[in-house]
Amino acid sequence: MWVVPTEKLRDEGIKDEFLKWGSDYSNIGLVCYASLNKVKAEGISFDLVILDEGHRITENNSKFFENNKVDNILMLTATPPKEEEKIQILKQLKLKVVFDLPLDKAVKLGLVAPYKIKVIEFNLDDQDKYIEAGNKAKRFKTTEFKQYQYMSNQIRRLQFTSKGVPKFMYLNRMRFIYNLKSKTEVAKKLLKSLPVDDKILIFHKSVPKIEELCNFVFHSKVDDKHYQMFLKGKIKRLGVVDKVNEGTNIPNLDKAVIVQLNSQPRELIQRKLCAFVW
Repeated sequence: MWVVPTEKLRDEGIKDEFLKWGSDYSNIGLVCYASLNKVKAEGISFDLVILDEGHRITENNSKFFENNKVDNILMLTATPPKEEEKIQILKQLKLKVVFDLPLDKAVKLGLVAPYKIKVIEFNLDDQDKYIEAGNKAKRFKTTEFKQYQYMSNQIRRLQFTSKGVPKFMYLNRMRFIYNLKSKTEVAKKLLKSLPVDDKILIFHKSVPKIEELCNFVFHSKVDDKHYQMFLKGKIKRLGVVDKVNEGTNIPNLDKAVIVQLNSQPRELIQRKLCAFVW
């Protein structure tokens, strides 16, 4: 049984890999993590269960191992779970690290393409008053810079108190930064400066924003037509929202532009591997 994170990998990706390497997959079952807990194969013993992108394991889908007879388990992941709940699951399944391949070593072995990471810094706008601020009784508009300063000052006032800073205040500031106009304008200028012949994958968390940045997109509200065109080299740029984050090979990619990055390091690592693997 091969367990994967997405339907696309289940229906296309894994089978394509077997065909590419000339291997037989007729005796392999394919299932997504979302459906794993529903599998109850009575009278069947699984020789091997492969947990592809194994950090997707949860208490709910791990019930598969209570309901089925499994001889061996192999977990594959670039981002081993650090959450206590998932660590306990790994202990229950008696899983331990048997092989560890650091990213830089994978590059030297030719398994992953060489990569460089460049951070683009920019100043928040302090001219255009388009940010809604204030309270219910008094609303007004302010600039990106002033609103960021206000939110940061609120956090600083609480940092050294006995109460500490509520998590939602950090989250609110993070979400505020996500969709700033100045950030989108910087992304536009960056994309315009890159060679038109470069094959570029563009990541964002907002559907309207990614459609503003790129003519060809792949997200939950559209089919995979542009994605297939991108894979085949018919188009040079593709904007994605929560797609191809993990488990997907993008051949001959030149650059990946991550316009919006959250606080989860796993997302960056998975995108980096996805974007730069041969």
